[in-house]
Parts: sequence; structure tokens; C-alpha cells
Amino acid sequence: MTDSRAISAAGNNADIYECVFQAHDLRYRREAYAFISIDPPPPYYSSLTTLSATRIDEQRAAIDQLRRSRSWKFDFKDSFCRFDMTALGMEILFEARWLWAPPRMFGGTDPNWQQVKTEDDLAQWEQGWKRNGSSTERKMFPSSMLSRPDIVFFGRRNGAGFQAGCIGNISGDCVGLSNVFSENDGEDELRAAIECVAALAPEKPVVGYDRGAMLSRMKSFGFEDVGPLRIWRGKQPL
Repeated sequence: MTDSRAISAAGNNADIYECVFQAHDLRYRREAYAFISIDPPPPYYSSLTTLSATRIDEQRAAIDQLRRSRSWKFDFKDSFCRFDMTALGMEILFEARWLWAPPRMFGGTDPNWQQVKTEDDLAQWEQGWKRNGSSTERKMFPSSMLSRPDIVFFGRRNGAGFQAGCIGNISGDCVGLSNVFSENDGEDELRAAIECVAALAPEKPVVGYDRGAMLSRMKSFGFEDVGPLRIWRGKQPL
């Protein structure tokens, strides 16, 4: 049985998809069973993200329709590992685990971290994010996102730029941590990012997903592994 906390985390992840798609004026559909892109998604965002662990037939129909009708390379986030797409010419880009931490586990915030509030600061924050593992020529975070109450950028400055940062996004039942980056990859930076996001809604659990060494580090801070996910990537457009 799928953990309800993983379902909440997947829903929160779809919420940040909505923020980004709206900021880029990209069309999408959000159904109870999946988030579905109509326009090509930005880098690092899937064409489809499943949101239900049970509505497999509807998800499969949406996946098949997207694979056959889209001119761009199709990939999708299999949020609960319900699909095997290898026979259809797709490959696993990576596998990860949904993470959940209870409310009020983290207290205090690092005074050296700040909320990003201006267009110039957001541009500098994005430069830091790109330098530290998320390289793309496309502008990913338009300044219109700064006016939204449900998404917040945090960072630690280093001279004129940011040496570390993260995004927090608030959903109805949880708050999400994503896009964490750091030049020194230190434990203090990761804890500061978690604390900033947790402070957005102390009464709500903190969710996200990770893999590899970062997964182990998140669990060492008290996050629980609540279920698997995987990203499927198409080898070429059909």
C-alpha cells in the first residue's frame, strides 16, 4: 500500500510544477491522477507526473497519448513506481525516494540566509543554482514568481552572488523543499535550507525527494523515506 505521505509529497511537487508552468505561460492540465504538460516543459521538468497510486488505466492512456502526439522528447515522473516502460523504448533516468519530516522538527533559522525578494537577487540566485549542478541556458525562474505567496526562494550570499540556496513551496497539507544547492556541500548549509523552508509553515510537515548521498544526509536530519519514484526518459520523439 502506498504511504499517504508520499501522495502528499507528490501533490506538493505538482504544486511547484504549476508555479513554474504559470510563470512561463506554459499550458498544462492537472487531473487527480496526473499533471500533464500541453506545451514542452522547461528543463528538469517532466512532461507528465503521476499523482495517484491507483488510477493506472487513466495514467497509461495519458502517457500513450503524450508519447504519440508530442514532437519533443517525452519523459515522465512515475511517482509511485507503477510502470515498466523498457519495452516501449524508454529508460530510467534516475530513481529516488520521497521524504517526509513531521511538523516542528526543525527550529530556528540561520541569520546568514535570507529570502530572495528582488528581481536582481533572483537572477543572482539562479546563477548560483546553475553553477552548482543545474546548468541550462534557459531562464528558469521569472521574477513574477516573487509575488506568489506559495513559493519562496532562500539563499546565502557570497559577495555579489549566492553560494547556497533552496526553494520552499507551500501546499495545503505540507511544505516542500527543493532545488537545494551549495558551493561547499556542507552539512550546515543543508540544515539551514531545511530550517528556512520548515519555518514557512511550522505546523506542516516538510516533504521532498532525493537520492544517493543526499538521501542519506536528509535521513540523518530526521526525514523518513516514505516511498519510491523514478523518472522515465524517452530515447527519441515518436
